[in-house]
Amino acid sequence: LWEMDGGLPSVLSVGPVNMAEAGFAVLEHALRLDSPPCWLSALHGLGHTVMVHQARAIALIDDFRDRHGSAVPDHLARYADSARTGCVL
Repeated sequence: LWEMDGGLPSVLSVGPVNMAEAGFAVLEHALRLDSPPCWLSALHGLGHTVMVHQARAIALIDDFRDRHGSAVPDHLARYADSARTGCVL
């Protein structure tokens, strides 16, 4: 989803306002789930978005880290750190 049609940054930057809000709502919801695969997906999306919506993306990532704390596996904690800087694969 995050890679389609110009990717999430395109949707959040040039798409209708309601699409941007819906996109961030999906990302935030995924980060609140008790599901590491959903966390990875949302962190990936936010990593693509951080250059366009830095404050909002970083706030969601930081909230995720604060909420889940030690429940986040080390590899996802490192991925969250990478997403904060836009370095996601």
